[in-house]
Amino acid sequence: MHDTVVEESVVENEKTKEDIQPITILCVDDEKNILSSLRRLLRSGGYNILLAESAAKGLEILEENSVDFIISDMRMPEMDGAEFLTQVAKKWPDTVRVLLTGYADISSTISAVNDGGIYRYVSKPWDDSEIKQVVKQGLEQQFLKREKERLQTLTENQNETLADLNKSLEIKVQQRTEEIKQTHQFLEVAHEQLKHSHQETIPIFAKLIELREGLAAGSSLRIAELAKSMAAAVKLNEEQQTNIYNAALLHKIGKMGLTDHLIRTPYSGLSEDERNEYHTHPVIGQAVLAPIDELAEAGKIIRSQSERFDGAGFPAGVIGNSIPAGSRLLAIARDFDALQTGIFLGEQVSQEEAIAFIKKNSHKRYDPNCVKAFEHVLSKNIDTNSYVSELKLSIDDLVPGMIITKDIEYREGVCLIRKGQSLTEKIIEKMEEFEKSSENGLIFYVKAEREDNKQSSIEKEVEAS
Repeated sequence: MHDTVVEESVVENEKTKEDIQPITILCVDDEKNILSSLRRLLRSGGYNILLAESAAKGLEILEENSVDFIISDMRMPEMDGAEFLTQVAKKWPDTVRVLLTGYADISSTISAVNDGGIYRYVSKPWDDSEIKQVVKQGLEQQFLKREKERLQTLTENQNETLADLNKSLEIKVQQRTEEIKQTHQFLEVAHEQLKHSHQETIPIFAKLIELREGLAAGSSLRIAELAKSMAAAVKLNEEQQTNIYNAALLHKIGKMGLTDHLIRTPYSGLSEDERNEYHTHPVIGQAVLAPIDELAEAGKIIRSQSERFDGAGFPAGVIGNSIPAGSRLLAIARDFDALQTGIFLGEQVSQEEAIAFIKKNSHKRYDPNCVKAFEHVLSKNIDTNSYVSELKLSIDDLVPGMIITKDIEYREGVCLIRKGQSLTEKIIEKMEEFEKSSENGLIFYVKAEREDNKQSSIEKEVEAS
């Protein structure tokens, strides 16, 4: 039997136009039964299904066919899924790439994300509805990307046409030129944001971790925003706030090597042996991040996130102020969210009950000064869902270093600045130019600073260190 099977999709809708090319999906796995399952699952979607029983054969198919979507297994002989998708990303970057993994291998998964540029990864055995949803969303993303490229090409062609218009159309030419200028300014701002791509990549890791844990997206981001607000409340510097923010986003990274049972069972329901194994995840988390210079400090915070102020925590039983300040703040933010989502106790509690739990365990689980910072942030908080207090400002009130709390959109869904972006002088200058050429003024929502200037003991400790 040939190790490659090409099955023409059956289009049930007879009214479909002949000139519309069906979507082509390539499935790569060394197990024939897996390929057969994927073919049966996806054939009802009207796709062209290409199957390959090795990564090498998958590359041959890509040389001969136009492929929109790839589903590849991780563990394959000769060339694994991470290496295969890396080669695909270099030669066919527009193809959407999804990784199937049947074992917990954080280093291989991270390699696939970094080098292979995977869109998503799915654990085996998979859920059929999840695979269909991943394919649907991936193809929608690809369509939007191609549509954007089409529109950019169209804009360039229109720009060339403007030079040939009759002088009687000068007013219309001027209007079109202004629109192109605004688009150019937007692209310059977008280019400036790409310089911060490292920081923007971290939330992608956080989402991958949440997918592994089987949780709804957003938990890590909520924890990160609260932890950073608490760090700002005790006047930690910008670098320290960023380290805490990154640590909060990635605080579960060490759990990716644990079994589903250990991850999804409340701590109180674990046996002694299971708890001992669970206690290794902060150490694993630091070990994963240690080789990355930009995340080494975040790794140290992650390692001590489960230490208790009274010394009864893990993995080392560190006590009191010997625990890094970032870890003490992260512990409160993490547990506050976990109490409300039901992860901590196995059942959800209200926000008021979660606050009462944090306060009750001051001096035990938590640093009392960090608990005060936690209470301060909540008392000053305007949006209790995001844990971030914000100000509404005009362009004249902006200063470098401010953090945007809501996407700044122009029109028709065009985003000028993303939520979480730190303003620089160059970005502010571009926004001023953009506003001058726009009919309406722009409104900016930024994080509010703490109002009081009193210095807590934890602030003094950080300064002393």
